[in-house]
Amino acid sequence: MIRFFNSLQIQLYIIVLLLTGLVVVEVVLNVTLIQAADSSISQADAASLQRSNAYLLASLARRFTNAEGERDIEGISQLLDDAIARAREIEDALRFGHATLDIVRIADPDVLLQLDALDTEWDEYLALLETLQLASDDDREAILTEIDQQSVTVFNFADRVVSLLNFKIEKQRERVQQVSKLIGVVTLFAIVAAIIIVTRIVRSVRQLSHTATILASGDLSARAAEGGLNETAQVGSAFNSMASRLDGLVGELETQVDVAEKARVTAEQSDQVKSAFLASMSHELRTPLNSVINFSKFVVRGIMGPVTDRQIETLNKVIASGQHLLSLINDVLDMSKIESGSLTLFIEDDINPNEILDTVLASGEALTAEKPVALKLDIPADLPMMRGDRKRLTQIFLNVVSNACKFTQEGFVKVTAKAEANTLHFTVQDTGPGIRKEDQSSVFDPFKQTHTGLSQGEGTGLGMPISKNLTEAHGGRLWFESTPGEGTTFFIILPIKSEMLQPVS
Repeated sequence: MIRFFNSLQIQLYIIVLLLTGLVVVEVVLNVTLIQAADSSISQADAASLQRSNAYLLASLARRFTNAEGERDIEGISQLLDDAIARAREIEDALRFGHATLDIVRIADPDVLLQLDALDTEWDEYLALLETLQLASDDDREAILTEIDQQSVTVFNFADRVVSLLNFKIEKQRERVQQVSKLIGVVTLFAIVAAIIIVTRIVRSVRQLSHTATILASGDLSARAAEGGLNETAQVGSAFNSMASRLDGLVGELETQVDVAEKARVTAEQSDQVKSAFLASMSHELRTPLNSVINFSKFVVRGIMGPVTDRQIETLNKVIASGQHLLSLINDVLDMSKIESGSLTLFIEDDINPNEILDTVLASGEALTAEKPVALKLDIPADLPMMRGDRKRLTQIFLNVVSNACKFTQEGFVKVTAKAEANTLHFTVQDTGPGIRKEDQSSVFDPFKQTHTGLSQGEGTGLGMPISKNLTEAHGGRLWFESTPGEGTTFFIILPIKSEMLQPVS
């Protein structure tokens, strides 16, 4: 048993297995904890929406009370009924979960206590709203006053739920960090142990090498140390037994040296092939990924045979995930080209900016379809034709507009355009959360996201840096102004026909 554990080979196996186990444990624990954190984030988002619903319902109630005409009253009443139903649906989702809304039921006892209190206030609040619709005109003003007071109470209770969920999320993140630190410490000890073992091997090998040098000089009386129970000691003993036969093995040794040299050359060639592979890997990823997306689309369209609605839904998720991954890969490649100065623009004349904006705004409408966000446009139909790279110009506007639509939860996103002298001026204004002052300096830094961006949990932090670089590559400017809590406005100025851009002949 002592000989077994003194074996350097066994010790190295143990270290490798330990390191592998630590990596597996860290991955499993982190995935589990991150999934739990993601579930809490979806719950916090739902609770935040419920918090907003408190004031939304109060606003609809006041509009209902002040409405004139039977048609207006019926319309606002329907809106109020829909909002009440939506609030009840979200409240039930927080307690029991909702697959369609992607909300996992709340199971934490502390949060459930707050949710119980919130449910009680919601029941009273919704009862008041329903009473308002049935009450006479004389009683509505008094009920409306109670609704205003109760909306504040409901908002405060919902805010407690949101705050507690956010606190739980931070605790889960701290657990992830603590687990990572613990595994890091154990890994460090394992690495130190591996270094010690390797040092012992190197020391023994050097001793054997010194003995071999003496033997090679012609002194066959030289002997290697034989103490110890590990492999190097066994090698030394075998080495000593070989000394008497050294003269007859010289030729064989030369042959082995030649074999070792060929192995070294082969290894170097393999290393070069590996380097070339790693250099092109990110490009090669796009080909199979595009195949996955396209074949999935073929199946969805029924080209490969009939598919069920459930299969179509799953395949559409595969397509969306593939397109998202492809977009991330393209962003990384674009940023790499920009930083290395190898980005090439395909310049054309007579590009219609209205066509580009129509494409971009269609994407914006899709992003705001399920939110109380209005997409306002102030774009002349006769914007002048411009010079540039059509694909990259679309990329600039798509990044800016989609960002505004993604982070704006209510209010509006307004896109304006106008021609001034030899330039086109564009603005994208939103009523989102705005950008904190401490985050504003890093908006255009690669791989950095604002506090709001991190809370959304999406993207790579490359959209705005790429858009800014592409705008400047066209001879234009991109900047923004933002007030936290009020919204953000991005400004884009592009030359109609920049002299620094020459069309492809």
